[in-house]
Amino acid sequence: MGPFGLPLALLADSYKASHAAVFPDAQQATAYAEFRHSLNRNEDQRMVFYGLQYIVKTYIALPWTRQDVDEAEAFFNTHNAGFTKFPFPKHLFLKFIQENRGYFPVRIEALREGSVVYPHVPVMQITASDEYAGLVTYLETVLLMTWYPSTVATLSRHAWTRIQAAYEKSVDSDRQWTLESRLHDFGFRACTCVEQSMLGGAAHLLTFSGSDTLSAAHYVQYRLNGGRPVATSIPATEHSVMTAHRSERQAVLRMIEEYGEGVYACVMDSFDYARALQEVLPAVASRKLQKGGILVIRPDSGDQVEAVLQGLRAAERVFGSDTNQRGFKVLRGASVVQGDGVTPETLQLILDAVLAAGFSAECVGFGMGGGLLQKINRDSMSMAIKLSSITYKDGLPRDVMKFPKQGSSKTSLPGRFSVHADPAQNGAPVAYRCGHEPSTPSLLEVVYDGGPVEGVWDSFDQVRERLNDQWSRLPPAAHALSSDLLQHQKHVHDIQETRVTDGALNDGSLFEHISLEDPLDQLLSGSETRPRRQVPSDFSTAYSYDLLNQYISGAQWRSLALASSSTILKTPAHQLSALLKLWTYRTLALCNLRQFAAASRELHRLEQAGVAGWPFELRMLRAQLPGLAHHDWLLAIEQLSALTRACQRRSHDPLCRERMFRLQLLTIGACLRIRGGAELALSLLNRLLLSSADDPRVVSGAARIHLQLGCLERANELFGKVEALVQAKDDKLLLMNRAFCAVAAGRWEQAKELFASVADLSGEQPIDADRISAANNLALCELYLGNPQSMLNMLQHLMVSLPAAAGTSEELVFNYCTGLDLHYDGAKLRDAKAKKLSEVAIWAGDGFDTASFKL
Repeated sequence: MGPFGLPLALLADSYKASHAAVFPDAQQATAYAEFRHSLNRNEDQRMVFYGLQYIVKTYIALPWTRQDVDEAEAFFNTHNAGFTKFPFPKHLFLKFIQENRGYFPVRIEALREGSVVYPHVPVMQITASDEYAGLVTYLETVLLMTWYPSTVATLSRHAWTRIQAAYEKSVDSDRQWTLESRLHDFGFRACTCVEQSMLGGAAHLLTFSGSDTLSAAHYVQYRLNGGRPVATSIPATEHSVMTAHRSERQAVLRMIEEYGEGVYACVMDSFDYARALQEVLPAVASRKLQKGGILVIRPDSGDQVEAVLQGLRAAERVFGSDTNQRGFKVLRGASVVQGDGVTPETLQLILDAVLAAGFSAECVGFGMGGGLLQKINRDSMSMAIKLSSITYKDGLPRDVMKFPKQGSSKTSLPGRFSVHADPAQNGAPVAYRCGHEPSTPSLLEVVYDGGPVEGVWDSFDQVRERLNDQWSRLPPAAHALSSDLLQHQKHVHDIQETRVTDGALNDGSLFEHISLEDPLDQLLSGSETRPRRQVPSDFSTAYSYDLLNQYISGAQWRSLALASSSTILKTPAHQLSALLKLWTYRTLALCNLRQFAAASRELHRLEQAGVAGWPFELRMLRAQLPGLAHHDWLLAIEQLSALTRACQRRSHDPLCRERMFRLQLLTIGACLRIRGGAELALSLLNRLLLSSADDPRVVSGAARIHLQLGCLERANELFGKVEALVQAKDDKLLLMNRAFCAVAAGRWEQAKELFASVADLSGEQPIDADRISAANNLALCELYLGNPQSMLNMLQHLMVSLPAAAGTSEELVFNYCTGLDLHYDGAKLRDAKAKKLSEVAIWAGDGFDTASFKL
């Protein structure tokens, strides 16, 4: 459980719980935190980053338990509109409770506490991976709360800068040490809760030592600084003490008696501030001088500037002053503190007036209450956390950014970042894109990595030292973003803006460049032509579906790719169905050109349009691409299975049943591509058989796969079932099955006879794919029977007789070239392969796999 008895799952905004379900599947997602502008947009853009240690230790580095989830679920059950169930990622919460010891599964990098930063410099970077990618910003709510201590620390430091400037003009060098006590924290009572006072008060103590906020003083000393004191205060009266006595004179004398040997303060405006200065102060002067301490006069009403000047002049009249080495008056044993409604602006007015009156700045102190700890908000420095990068599950990375046209000040940065000290700017922190950074160590360090990280937090003294050092040497403004990052931001902005404004489906920026050459071109001499591969010169118009289909029939995949993209560009954006159909043509062309990575990138961009209703063929291609493009066959299997389940929900439709069959075969094929996938493939095969037990094609296919995997007993069992299902004894399916069984048993003569009966190349039967396959296998039998020349003759006759169907078959060309390798060598082998290359080139379309030539 979290603080205050809250379930840890509820330390977030409500809508955070609904995001994981709609976040894209991803390998990794990254978000970052920044301050979007300086404190109240000051010209001095320096800001202080502070407070993350408390947030991490109090709210993040705590192990979740099942109780956290159970209590969260009880709450979410009635949290949606109408007191219905609100969605939340219960399964992910339970998963990391079990697998990660309950720690929230993100990695947090951050600048060291007390670091001085500028607008847009990443102060934190949050990364989530794999199934937890959708939780990357779940902790945003609590992480953003660092805005509060950071803003207080910055405000306090800017006040210090103003006071320091007055000190440099009017205070002797041996008295500069008093600067640390010039701004006192009076804000405890102005806070909404003790926790706020502790965090804000600690932030103030990074710069000044004066504080009446005991919660912060104790927290800093004992929790952050090993017991070493940081904060100090002095005895002081309040109005209740002054009015409880019979007169203000008695009240002041009592303070002198108790505390007169040290420093003490008296509020002097309980009744009449001017009269108290004129009458009470002289009346206690002799006793005060006897004690020898320092009396601090505190006004609490009236004009802030005038009240201070009145106090200084009265103290000078009563106690006297000395002129220091800088020519300014220093009161003897007295000073004035102004704590009524002080802001950085009024503080400056008071300092200007004090120096103008000839007094040293050490004669006046300041107190801030609500102005220090309460009158600020997240917009004071506009802290924000935004997603900046995502790597989708198919491995495609994408840098993202926010750029609201109606709020350009909220534009974010794209990418993953590192931050480095820039020597050219006295060490100012500058943000770079990862991969484009200098060789120096990044200032972003891991502070939480799926659990607490030891040794990453500094003592409070160290944090103060860091702030003092950096604030003193860093310029008021700096170039905090590298030129590369700014260029990248513009590039990403332009891409995203085009997608938003121009309509994603017919946007030219979606397309990848396609070369007009392929590997087969590169193998041919310049004089040879490929008539079936000639690409039209004009792709500036829309093309009919008839022509696109002709390109498919002729395997003119480059022509299809270019014609479909041209037609997409000419199709109006509102014709979504037509555009999606054209994208199917485009993707089919790229896949047949084996440009799988390009197809994957294009479809990923297409997905960003958020348009539903993709055609089945396009979805099927998309599902296979992780394996084809990135060898991630597990993801391909997952996506193919998801498509299968979608079809299964409509299995009453014959079209959906046919699609299921295709998808299941593709899934089985994908399983066979992964190590150890044979068992899963067999399991899917058996499941397929249950739904198609009476289909001889399915049973035969399953038997052949079992045969390939060495499961002979099961294969023979299934072949027997096919024999029972098929009545005709000379059926091609039965003959081919028998031939494959003979091959598996090494009975090559029997297999040759069976393949020959199916091939029937006499010309009396129409040629189809089964006969070509049988002829190819017949030729292989000749090879295994020791007749490579017979194999070559047979394959050459087949390919010359059927140049379009058999002559461009990669499998037949591969087997033919294998026979050449076994039968010839030297120049004769080279000449034979060159001849075959020329023959194939005449008839082959795009995308022919030149590895078939075994060059």
